[in-house]
Amino acid sequence: MTSDVYGNNIRTILTEANNIANPRALAVYESRLYYLDPLHEKVERVDLPDGGNPLVLLDNEMNLKTIKVFQKRPVINSNPCMVGNGGCEHICIPKINKQRTCRCTTGYKPDGEKACKAYDKFAIVSQLEIVRGYSLDGAGEAMSPIAGPGHNVLHVDYHHSKEYIYWIEFNQGGSNGIYRSRPNGSEFEGVVTDGIGSNGIRGIAIDWIANNMYFTNVFPHETYVEVSWLDGTNRKVLKPLTKDSPRELAVNPIKR
Repeated sequence: MTSDVYGNNIRTILTEANNIANPRALAVYESRLYYLDPLHEKVERVDLPDGGNPLVLLDNEMNLKTIKVFQKRPVINSNPCMVGNGGCEHICIPKINKQRTCRCTTGYKPDGEKACKAYDKFAIVSQLEIVRGYSLDGAGEAMSPIAGPGHNVLHVDYHHSKEYIYWIEFNQGGSNGIYRSRPNGSEFEGVVTDGIGSNGIRGIAIDWIANNMYFTNVFPHETYVEVSWLDGTNRKVLKPLTKDSPRELAVNPIKR
């Protein structure tokens, strides 16, 4: 189907009567429309605006997913985002009548019409396979999600002034340890990735005054309460435990 940019003047170009079953991807080049039909295993071209003169370019091709036409794209000189990013600090999106709108990237909120600023407070929520930051003042995404294959995040903490999110991964045979990154997803690194018990690290607490990190390291018959610098160096076992196996920690550097 097709419409104008406002969603009006909707009309149909191709239907089942044109021998299509499951169109998956579209591409337009000059006055022709290209599309994939994985069910019929074909790549076809038709004329615009009415879908005439169909021509099968590829037939009996399996696992068709997407299509783009590689071409030199036209450039116009009236786009308001071409000069100085339209005055926007982050993303400039052109609109009609030579207008533009500014948008902020994930982890930032508008600060006036053009500027953006990071969220100064938000809730960090782990759902095992993904960690997200939710604004406390609305529905905004306050940090770049920690996501992707292989995550199993059990605990999180943060250091506000140093702008780091810390989290614990526990995967048998996979990522296992303490990791950190900036709220915008940059500077990802593992800070404690060796010397870890078979039951993993459980519980983490960041001392934001002395800049130390406390965590529990769980072995089959013993649990260590450990402390280290924020980068994981200079580790020390504070207390080995044989009867208790704490899974959460909290630190109060104000009352020491």
